[in-house]
Amino acid sequence: MERLPDNITEDTKLTYLQFLLVRSEFSRNDAITMATDMMLGGVDTILCGFDNHPKRNQKVKTAVQTSHSFSFLLFNLARNPQVQEKVYQELMGLLKHKDAPITPEILNEMRYLKACVKESMRISPIVDGTSRTLQQDVVMSGYLVPAGTNLLAHNMVACRQPSYFPEPNSFLPERWLDKSPQRVIPPNFTFLPFGFGPRMCVGRRIAEHEIWLLLAKIIMNFRVEYPYKEDIGMLFRLVNIPDRPLKFKFVDRD
Repeated sequence: MERLPDNITEDTKLTYLQFLLVRSEFSRNDAITMATDMMLGGVDTILCGFDNHPKRNQKVKTAVQTSHSFSFLLFNLARNPQVQEKVYQELMGLLKHKDAPITPEILNEMRYLKACVKESMRISPIVDGTSRTLQQDVVMSGYLVPAGTNLLAHNMVACRQPSYFPEPNSFLPERWLDKSPQRVIPPNFTFLPFGFGPRMCVGRRIAEHEIWLLLAKIIMNFRVEYPYKEDIGMLFRLVNIPDRPLKFKFVDRD
């Protein structure tokens, strides 16, 4: 705030944070919140853009977190080659050959691939949970929790409960398929990889499509292996990140 330029005009070049601070429709707390979100999103952002609205003269920043989620996905598939082979067989049935275009119609049919993505986000989530500030008093398990209290729904813990997900530490994409005997329907708000409500990840659809398309292209061309004894674990750095270098082996498919 101390570094804001004097005599700001329409031609004054401002950073995004400065832009928020000088706009009357945004409060100081709004700017602080956005700064915090940019720090969080910037840890794992590989796609970032601005949407310029000519009438509102606003810029909306969209940050999509995908790279670490995809790293964990590759690891889970490399550690479960039988699952990876099912993904390949599904893709072969839909695409026929590795250079075939992926149309929206084909993308809609990639049910097992999408189930793998969901299962990886369950077992290796990018965030621990979803936090909210209560807008009114709430009674939980007999305790009065007053308005203004910050609450965290720890989905990472909930998604490892055997009462919700049998064999919770196993990578079983079938649990997400409608017609599978292993299908599970967890309680509402148990699995929230992108959050929920007005604060849900604004880039969810872009992130999902990036992951689906990238995975399809890789699996159609390579068999992914991880020939090491040590698993890739997670470190918490605002988001969960791999705790060691990614050393995958990509074997050309015949």
